[in-house]
Amino acid sequence: MTLQAQLNRGAEPGYTDWILDEAAYTAAVREYSLRLADGR
Repeated sequence: MTLQAQLNRGAEPGYTDWILDEAAYTAAVREYSLRLADGR
């Protein structure tokens, strides 16, 4: 799952109290790092 997909999984609009599990967080950080290294 991409970082954007993880961020889009937030709860209903206006509700900001949501948490990524550790595996999702790690995957999102890894994807972000790869995108930075790739120049995207």
